[in-house]
Amino acid sequence: MEKYFQEFPIMKVIMNDDKLEFIPFIESEDFIEDLIIFYGPYPIHYDDYLTYLDICCFYGSVHCFKLLRTKFNSQIRTESLELAFLGGNPEIISECLKVIRPNRHCMVNAIKSHNIDFVTYLRNEFEIEIGLSTCAYYKNLRAFLVYLDLTNDINTCFIYSPLFQIQSLCEYLLSQGVDFRSKDEARSALFSALRSNRLEFVNLLISLGADIKAQNNYDQTPLVSAVESNNIKIIELLISHGAEINVANKWGIYPIQKAIARQNKEIVELLISHGADINVKFRNGSYPIHDALCEKNIDIVKLLISHGADVNLENERGVAPLLIAARKDDKEVVELLISHGADINKQNIHGNTVLDEIFYWKSNKIKHFLISKGAIHGAKWTEHNRSQGKCLLT
Repeated sequence: MEKYFQEFPIMKVIMNDDKLEFIPFIESEDFIEDLIIFYGPYPIHYDDYLTYLDICCFYGSVHCFKLLRTKFNSQIRTESLELAFLGGNPEIISECLKVIRPNRHCMVNAIKSHNIDFVTYLRNEFEIEIGLSTCAYYKNLRAFLVYLDLTNDINTCFIYSPLFQIQSLCEYLLSQGVDFRSKDEARSALFSALRSNRLEFVNLLISLGADIKAQNNYDQTPLVSAVESNNIKIIELLISHGAEINVANKWGIYPIQKAIARQNKEIVELLISHGADINVKFRNGSYPIHDALCEKNIDIVKLLISHGADVNLENERGVAPLLIAARKDDKEVVELLISHGADINKQNIHGNTVLDEIFYWKSNKIKHFLISKGAIHGAKWTEHNRSQGKCLLT
């Protein structure tokens, strides 16, 4: 931040709303009133560009705001009003509202700033919906309760209540006769509980009869969601209640695939112990052992092999595990795979062996090792290649 202010000192003046320091800047011959600002410590939504007036709105700098409006009649944009609800200055917001109608980003920023008066104002005056997921994300319980008070929609509130990680809130809504099976277009209460990563909430919903096999509208399964959070206790709980280990979500992602991507050996081992298919073909044409090799996680590779992973499986591009290891110049893994039956001279869909594939662009260490184990070139290896190969190995 300090580096940014050193590069653009006017921004620090605006942040401090220092009228006396701001005047020399705007009266300078070099000052460009409509300068477009492309970067800075501002919300991601506004990564296209901002103006000086927008920055005044963001910081709530009313004196600098008034100077720009008076001297240059600087344009109030939609972004100006949106940012004003973050800056929180009522005078700036009132001025912006004269020319711009608020939108959902204004509500998001009002929730984010935890200004309950702005939240209520936008809801009552402009009927802008209070986003419960936004309330949860920014931990704005008061805005959540305003929604509950205005709508009495206990079912939707219950769906998002676990995200606040307040058990008494969930219990209160349950006491009001909520339908615990409720879900909206995005999620169910179970998925909110999984996102909160709290075992007690997940356990409560399962005890009430939550469907642990249902997918949400993001095409996620409860088990894959739990694996993504690396919570082994919740994973064990879901499995103990019948979660299907070998069922992918609608994106084709399996629990074991997600566990490998998260590089969590303990979860991979747990899934295998409960029957996860270690030779399952993923939608992308890969297999568990391929993914583990690509992640360079030798512990998971060893685990998979120890449970019978097929070391000669080829993905949809005809790449076998041995080739992946050789390409990564990993002699230890190459040796491991060969010791467990990897076919060193198997030809891929192009008629090439591992030695062919790596010959021109990997170290002689791997090449010499493969040759010492009996590696040969494939049938398509030409005489020209053979003569070049001898030179490369010397």
